[in-house]
Amino acid sequence: MHLSVDRGTMVHEFYQGENVLITGGTGFVDKVLVQKLPRSCPHLSSIYLLVRRKKGKDVGVRMQEIFD
Repeated sequence: MHLSVDRGTMVHEFYQGENVLITGGTGFVDKVLVQKLPRSCPHLSSIYLLVRRKKGKDVGVRMQEIFD
């Protein structure tokens, strides 16, 4: 991934073909990011979410809550 972005560079161009790792993907800001990033950057290579089990909810349940 590039370390700097030129002022005129569009976000979708910056992330084109890149992989993105999102940690804490179940927080409010992260939920918005997970839903908006693929729409804004359709040429992303992959999005990886790091989600842990919490308060008796397994990862599958927490992931479903993100996309509901």
